[in-house]
Amino acid sequence: MILVTSSSFRGRDHIKGNTVCQDANFAKEIAGDWHVVATADGLGSCGKSDIGSKIAVETAAAVCVKAFPLEGDETAILALLRTAFNCALAEIKRTADKNGDPLSIYDTTLDVVIFNGSNKVYYGHSGDGGIFVLNGDGKYKEITKTQEYEDANSVKPLRAGNEIWEFGVYRDEIAVIGLFTDGIRDKIALHELEDSEEPVYVPLANKFMFIDVCGLSENEAEDVFRNTIETAVKYLHSPECEITDDMTMGILVNTNVPILNDPAEGYTEPEWPEITKKVVDELYPGLDNLSKWRQFMIQVTYHSGRFSSLTKEELFSVLKKYYPVSDAELKAADMDAYYEKRLGGKPSAPAQETPAAE
Repeated sequence: MILVTSSSFRGRDHIKGNTVCQDANFAKEIAGDWHVVATADGLGSCGKSDIGSKIAVETAAAVCVKAFPLEGDETAILALLRTAFNCALAEIKRTADKNGDPLSIYDTTLDVVIFNGSNKVYYGHSGDGGIFVLNGDGKYKEITKTQEYEDANSVKPLRAGNEIWEFGVYRDEIAVIGLFTDGIRDKIALHELEDSEEPVYVPLANKFMFIDVCGLSENEAEDVFRNTIETAVKYLHSPECEITDDMTMGILVNTNVPILNDPAEGYTEPEWPEITKKVVDELYPGLDNLSKWRQFMIQVTYHSGRFSSLTKEELFSVLKKYYPVSDAELKAADMDAYYEKRLGGKPSAPAQETPAAE
């Protein structure tokens, strides 16, 4: 049995700015245990990207359902995914032409997964979202790569076309699959950890994907699944959540594959102060130490949850170790006030929105 859900929520930045959620999701049973899940993230700078993302997920999923090769041939499924992406882009273009709009204002990403509980997951990928798997051995893996232009600040959208899109088959004992738009994806696959032995931030990934229901009855498995997703949604709307962008997740659980090890067992929390220092030194090599203090605190604010155990005194001690300055310099620079401004308050939880689950 495959358990499936997909949800999209407005992030704090969109709630604060009173803008619509530009993410979209769609989940559908194809036949038997075959399911398709699609997620998309409309580009924030594009005026009708929320429409583009909605068209993309609904069109791609509909094509996969209507034209699915019931014999499950691998080549045919991959061809179907490519057709689904082309149809999604064509439908967005039709909408743009009908409204007399440039295609670019509908720009969106798109991720699609087709899965039936076998040891194969079929996927299509465009943009800066991510598709992750949790295997039966308790190991996480991101099976896609973000598609960005050389400046690393702008994403290659669905409109970039066939030469950019990525299609593939991942093979293993797959227990759970997670599709995430970049709001969540970038916190699970942290840039700071990309060269480490564990590039996936396990404590966060576990909130969404550590769902071991093998051996449970159908009702028990559904209860565990529902409770895990509800807890994940509560986290996304809590002050502890660092994500401010729109958030979309699609989760598929294979109830027939046991997860032999909790991914968190034996996991060692990264040395965040050292990692943050490395980031600051790479980004701002020419700054004096006081300026680097400020940049370090900005990074701490960005990753506030991972520094939550540090008091102000402890943080200042860490900073003095990395960027030695005198107490007189700190007082003159009014670093206490800067600390209170950057880290003195926590964001309030945004209003919760209801997930759309199958």
